[in-house]
Amino acid sequence: MPLHRLRLAALICQQFALGHNSNLVKTRRAARDQRRRQRHAAARLAQRNDALAAKLRQQGYLRLNPGYSAELIAALKEGAAFADQPGASVAMGGRIKESVRYIVDPLGKVAALRELLTPELAATVRAWFGSEFRIDSVRMWRIAHVPPEEQNRYHYGNLWHVDGHPLDTLKLFVQISDDAAATGSAFRLLSRTDTRRAFRGGYLDPHHVLGAARRLVNENAVFFDGPPGEVMFVDTDVCLHRAGIPAPGQQRAMVQLIFKPADEAPAAGDYFANVPLDPNVYEGAIA
Repeated sequence: MPLHRLRLAALICQQFALGHNSNLVKTRRAARDQRRRQRHAAARLAQRNDALAAKLRQQGYLRLNPGYSAELIAALKEGAAFADQPGASVAMGGRIKESVRYIVDPLGKVAALRELLTPELAATVRAWFGSEFRIDSVRMWRIAHVPPEEQNRYHYGNLWHVDGHPLDTLKLFVQISDDAAATGSAFRLLSRTDTRRAFRGGYLDPHHVLGAARRLVNENAVFFDGPPGEVMFVDTDVCLHRAGIPAPGQQRAMVQLIFKPADEAPAAGDYFANVPLDPNVYEGAIA
């Protein structure tokens, strides 16, 4: 090969090598910057979730809007109709059986329920437990009106109470009904602090709420009365709470996820895999 062609080929190779190395350096720098941004974003998200979990511990509840799509909310509303289908649901009212109906196997009937646990909600649950977690059960039900003469009797959690779960239990309530405030059906609670005050000030049991406790539940109750798609974490073992009673001819539907701590994340990150049927939902049970 003539000498000038050898020199040209060497120059082309040198330029290619220099260009390749330059692009490699740029690629590595961009990847490093991307990793740095991801670490900073993860740290900011962790700080936010730690702050949310701290607020949940302090208050005993935390109300959020996770940004569910209109399509998801519509699917949940449609799924709630199973609660009025005999065979798909069971009546579980304390005195008036049809005052509340729970859907049997809601995950098997309403696929949209699997979209409720967003990454941010999952991170908040993880931060609250300080560990991984699992979904212990998924509930979906509707409540209906009970007449005035029955409203001081137990039907479906309509009297002020705390749950008797182990203290490592956290619940997420998902609003799926419109106008919960206007119909009187809104779920309501007392903060952790006000609950302690109520127990010291006259709360004896669901049928005997006296003195300062009566004033607290009447004046300090926090209402979960937002639009469909809002959620509320509640530690129902430290917060007094009760269901509202819908107006005549009205109903209110709700979804609930119950969380427990776990040693490790589920396979493939699917928290809804292998969730058992709720053992408390069956014919003859009382809500």
